[in-house]
Amino acid sequence: MAETESLADWMSNLNEKFTKIPLSQLAIPGSHDAMAYSLDMDSSVLEPEKLKALDKMFSTFLRPIVKKWGTAQEKNISEQLDAGMRYFDLRVAGKPESSDLFFYHGLYTTMTVKEGMTELEKWLGQHTKEVVILAFSHFKEMSDDQHTELTNFLKEHFKTKLCPKPQVPSLKDCWESGYQVILSYDNRKVDDPVLWPRIEYWWADNSDPKEGLFVAGLNLTFDGNDMLLYLTKSLKEKTMLAYPLLLDWVKEQHPGSDKESVNIIAGDFVGVNSFAQDIIKLNNADSERLCISSGSDWMSEMPSGFWDIPLWNLSIPGSHDTMSYCLDERSSVLKSLPWVVQVLDTFFPCIVRPCIIKWATTQEDSITNQLDLGIRFLDLRIAHKIKDPDKVFYFAHGIYSLLTVKEALTEVAHWLDQHSKEVVIIALSAFDGMNLDQHKDLIQFLLSTFDKKMCPNHIVPSLQQCWNHNYQVILSYDDSAAFGYEELWPQCEYWWADTSDPNNSLQSMTMSSYSLLLNWVKQQRPGPYQTCLNIICADFVGAFNNEFTQLLRLFNMENEEEEDEIFTTFQGGYEGQEDVEEQEEEEEEQEEEEPDAERKSSWDVPIPSRSLASRRASLPCPAQLNAMHLNRLHATTMSPSPVYLSHWPQRGEARPCSRFSHVANSEEGTHTNSSTCDRHPHAIPTIPEVHEPLERKPRFRSRNVMSLSDADSLCLICHDDLRKGGGVIRELHCSHSFHSEVKLQTSETSCQNITNDQIQL
Repeated sequence: MAETESLADWMSNLNEKFTKIPLSQLAIPGSHDAMAYSLDMDSSVLEPEKLKALDKMFSTFLRPIVKKWGTAQEKNISEQLDAGMRYFDLRVAGKPESSDLFFYHGLYTTMTVKEGMTELEKWLGQHTKEVVILAFSHFKEMSDDQHTELTNFLKEHFKTKLCPKPQVPSLKDCWESGYQVILSYDNRKVDDPVLWPRIEYWWADNSDPKEGLFVAGLNLTFDGNDMLLYLTKSLKEKTMLAYPLLLDWVKEQHPGSDKESVNIIAGDFVGVNSFAQDIIKLNNADSERLCISSGSDWMSEMPSGFWDIPLWNLSIPGSHDTMSYCLDERSSVLKSLPWVVQVLDTFFPCIVRPCIIKWATTQEDSITNQLDLGIRFLDLRIAHKIKDPDKVFYFAHGIYSLLTVKEALTEVAHWLDQHSKEVVIIALSAFDGMNLDQHKDLIQFLLSTFDKKMCPNHIVPSLQQCWNHNYQVILSYDDSAAFGYEELWPQCEYWWADTSDPNNSLQSMTMSSYSLLLNWVKQQRPGPYQTCLNIICADFVGAFNNEFTQLLRLFNMENEEEEDEIFTTFQGGYEGQEDVEEQEEEEEEQEEEEPDAERKSSWDVPIPSRSLASRRASLPCPAQLNAMHLNRLHATTMSPSPVYLSHWPQRGEARPCSRFSHVANSEEGTHTNSSTCDRHPHAIPTIPEVHEPLERKPRFRSRNVMSLSDADSLCLICHDDLRKGGGVIRELHCSHSFHSEVKLQTSETSCQNITNDQIQL
């Protein structure tokens, strides 16, 4: 085991990439009941409650027992710091006969709070790049005046070393600002910018990590019955017996931002074994996974072949309703909501607001964490509170956010300063309750915050173009007030599919469909073609080990030879537009001369540039998601396909790739098939295109409709109904739970070769 002396500066010795991620994504060793090494036998018993009442009569007998079970540490606070501890669990109580405050664990400590904090502050002065987290909690026998006195002492004692809330800093942030102390104070009556709220403390086998710092405790628990049952035992004896198993558990953990990660791990009797070393090693053991999951600099790490491609021909991960992770339950609902909701909110806010938050929360990671995860498109809905000052703006999704626009975008600007080669697309929209003067105030703030980082709207942005001019922000402003500002881009087109299930939350519904949606995403590709994708946005972007973001980033590097062809084609579209138009005219003439000739593949002819609004891939709608789910549910009820349907492909067969097999005809509003694309063969059928005119495509149908072309075959019951009906069947009403209404429409061209005794479609 390495000497504890070497752990006194372990934070400053970390690899540089770990100094740039939030402290909540590091593995940090901590001390449970950190001051329980100096318990006072002469003090009265504070806990457990069962023994507190007996202390007056049997103090000589009880206090030695309580001390054996209350002593959770052997090393003093300076020795614990030298042993690598950076989290300290501090429990404070007042003594009726003293004006000083003390620590406690069963008994009072001999050391006062002021003495302990003075020792800690002196150590920090000798180790200027180490950061500690102090958690004050479990207050006993304290008045409001004593709370005020304690917080004032702490603020005066640590002064500029205190890190303000609410954003969890990285080590680099702390070093640049001179912060060394994160001070958590678990008392709701006390509110101060430098006093953090309670840090969640879970036992290791019952951890439920949330946003921000959290603790997994390896400490054993006891009560009065345990003390009396094991009179000859002690807490140390029981703890040291269990430590080998606890350390085996520690070695299997990993830090990070996913739901299975750990952050702070606290234990008893620290510094007497490899507890701290094993936790600190977790930061290096999984360094490759942490580096990939953060994605904080993925744009600057892309191969040079993608630097000159316009950003709208790259695959870019984005977050929908980016700021909905910090909705304010104390605020009223938006004035743009239906009047019924506003009335209910007036009389029943305790019911309405939690319901809205449940459905309106679409993200869990803070805006900085989302950027670290690789998100490069931010969907920001702006609102103004009627009773607030004119220049204070909030985000909104059903109700207002806790963070203001100024606070959040200042964070983004600070993040961009640290990642000078990353480009972020920010889309501002909604603007609930804002007038023209307020729009002007907001625009002036945006211009002053991002300044020369803003990319003007008259250029075609590529990574190389942005790097050459130090552009880092493409800012879309969806309001006419932006007219005349070259720094503000028009509205970003946003297409979506939606579902509804009142028995669940938005998170549970999203997670249940994530695997299907990711399978659809895997079939897409970026590029300049009609069916290519650009920005893909999603809810809960950090779920499933950040697979969504990683998947989109890999698109840009997949199949380099094919991407070279796309790039060459794109350049032809921009540099040789006239040649392409002449080539199209020649093809049209050739088609008129040879009407029966087979069309060329979309890969054979370069596709010219077009307006962004015409670019859209086949997003999965509710009916298609349901159909994909139903493929497995009623496969056993399928009857053999009728003869007249035998030309349809059977379920499970590989179908032609749909990404380049449809070309939109804007004049006729129809789709014609091109030759089969063999670029990405799939054994699983791809999601079909949604054949609707462009003016009807901004929203998908919310009604679940399954046509015969979607279902490949009929269930036995419906099959019998069709056979018995005879003649021309216009419509089939099916009441089975796995069917929606199935409509059969007559098509004159497709029925020319069908005899009278066959069913006409």
